[in-house]
Amino acid sequence: MVYAQCLYEKISFSPMVLSLVITSPLCHDVCHPAQWGFFQTGFAMNLERIPPEYRGWWKITETSIWESKYLHRCGTSLISLTGHGDRLRMYVLLAYVTCKPTKTGVSFKWNGSWEWDSMSGSGRVKLRKDGHLEGILKWNGDEGTFTAERSEEPSEPIADPPDYRDKWKRRR
Repeated sequence: MVYAQCLYEKISFSPMVLSLVITSPLCHDVCHPAQWGFFQTGFAMNLERIPPEYRGWWKITETSIWESKYLHRCGTSLISLTGHGDRLRMYVLLAYVTCKPTKTGVSFKWNGSWEWDSMSGSGRVKLRKDGHLEGILKWNGDEGTFTAERSEEPSEPIADPPDYRDKWKRRR
C-alpha cells in the first residue's frame, strides 16, 4: 500500500485496483479530489513508482520535428516524469502529463494545448547508455522523436495550457 496524507488522516491506495480506503469520514468531507491524486485532465495519478533513473525533470534538447532555434519558443522545453502533476512544454505545446513505468522505460499520455488548440497524445521514453532520454511523442496520427538531458525543476511553474475560448476574448 502507498499512503498519502490528507489533513493528518491516512488514505490508502491499492496500486492494482485504484481503490480508496478513507480512514476518516472527516477527511472525505474536507479533502478535494485533487488531494487524492487526480488533476485537471481527469487522469488518475499513477500509483506505480517511476524508476529513480527516470524520475525528475528533463530538458528537451532536440527533436525530429522542429529546428532547435524554435524548440524553446515558450520557455525551456521540459518534461517531468515524477508520477504526479507532471508537465510538458515544447515549442508552443503546453500539456499535463500522466506517466507510468514500463519494462523498457516510461510511457505517458499528455493533454494540453498547441497554441490555443486543444490537443492530446501519448509518448514513451527510454534511457540511453549516455544518460540522455530518447523519446517518441505522438498526436493525431503524427509522431516525432526527441532527446532530453537531466535538468532541474524550473524556478517558475510551467503555465497551464490556454483554453481555446481565451483566443476569442477581447484583449484590453
